[in-house]
Amino acid sequence: MKLNPKYNEDYVEFVEKLVSEGYAYKVPEDQSYDEQPAWYLPHHSVYHPKNPNKIRVVFDCSAKYQGSSLNDNLMQGPDMTNSLVGVLIRFRLKRVALMGDIESMFYQVQVPKVQHKYLRFLWWPGGELESELTEYRMCIHIFGAVSSPSIANYALRAAADHAKDKYGPDVEYTIKTNFYVDDYLKSVPSEEQALRLVKDVTAALKGRGFRLTKFVSNCKLVLKSILQEDRSKDLQTCDLDYDELHAERALGLQWNIENDYFTFSASLDPKPLTREGILSTVCSLYNPLGFVVPFLLPTKRILREVCQDSSLGWDDVIPKKYYKPWRRWLDDLPILGNLKIPRCVKPKEFGTDASNEGYGAAAYIRLSDSRGRISTALLMGNSRVCPVKATTIPRLELTAAVVSINLAQHILEELTIEVDQKFYHTNSTTVLHYIFSDGKRFPYICANRVKLVIWEVVWERQIRTVRKVLTLLFKEHAGLLDDELPHSSHRS
Repeated sequence: MKLNPKYNEDYVEFVEKLVSEGYAYKVPEDQSYDEQPAWYLPHHSVYHPKNPNKIRVVFDCSAKYQGSSLNDNLMQGPDMTNSLVGVLIRFRLKRVALMGDIESMFYQVQVPKVQHKYLRFLWWPGGELESELTEYRMCIHIFGAVSSPSIANYALRAAADHAKDKYGPDVEYTIKTNFYVDDYLKSVPSEEQALRLVKDVTAALKGRGFRLTKFVSNCKLVLKSILQEDRSKDLQTCDLDYDELHAERALGLQWNIENDYFTFSASLDPKPLTREGILSTVCSLYNPLGFVVPFLLPTKRILREVCQDSSLGWDDVIPKKYYKPWRRWLDDLPILGNLKIPRCVKPKEFGTDASNEGYGAAAYIRLSDSRGRISTALLMGNSRVCPVKATTIPRLELTAAVVSINLAQHILEELTIEVDQKFYHTNSTTVLHYIFSDGKRFPYICANRVKLVIWEVVWERQIRTVRKVLTLLFKEHAGLLDDELPHSSHRS
């Protein structure tokens, strides 16, 4: 801290803010040694990778003393965090998009006073490095504690339950399903509904100690209704009548707000031509919704083949035969900068296969409106590189069908709109023969996959057919016309 004045200034400012905001306080002198047992937390700082001016002081709850740490003695609690993919999918469903952030979410949830003694740390009062170290205690849940995410999410859900009576079920549902930890992403069909949600969700959270801020929207009317200090930092200085809206990150995805589409960054830091370097490059392309899985597949294939060579370590240079395909892939990387995926699956007016390299699935959503217009949009994709152990193409095509079913089930769990029908497409007649084969006994690995596909594709369709037949029989028996529906009591 003495060698780096800026680091010292940032660190002191952060810790002193913890004290001034009431998140930490000095231990009274008469209690310095009275509390037993107590726990002291070492702390260090990290800078935001994309903002070198933003520092965060982290308390190391995994630091061990005599073989034990604070995290070893904390219960993690249930995972109450919404699925990242689910939040992003719901963010794509409607025309008007909203995004926000709960300010210092963990710090708004207090720790019982009797447990403050386990959150002690040492600090110089006022940041004076020449003064004596003084004992402080945190009184809120901290980053790094294994229990903090579950408790903070529990508090957020409690705020949703509390808001139901005053603000209605729509606000309750929004708080419960449209937050990924402290990030808020929501899409609604109209500006009027967006304006109401901004007001009600903000008020509901404020009533329980959470401040929703850093608002972003693709609708300038909505942005104008939000106080300037509550908008995102870039939008605070933006003239909404004349300036274009800046690009923002939506859970890591680059969102061009003005034109309302997702883009991809084509610039990656150079990595060494090693197994570790290739893996690092592949993982640095953030792709939660699978938009660029076809582009990533060749690199996964190279990585698979390199991993098969047991003589190569993580830091060993890869063989020269991989230089050309790897260089070709890097040369094509800038093309990703031209890729534009519409955020909203609904326009304003308004299959699976396998090879010996890999296989995958793409899920599309098909929408129709009251005027009979049809719109189809790519919703999500997924892919797998073929296993190292040789597998036949028919089995891979069957596995691709299973990937399709799992992808559809994942999406349906997260969608908030009603889906009338599901259709699965494959150009593999082998998969169809697998499904409709009556007498053949399959190997164990194939039998499990066939069973899953049959249940999803065949039996579900037969159940729908049986329901239709029973409905027709009931109508015929009751003497009802085709356009009549049975009374609820008759139906039951």
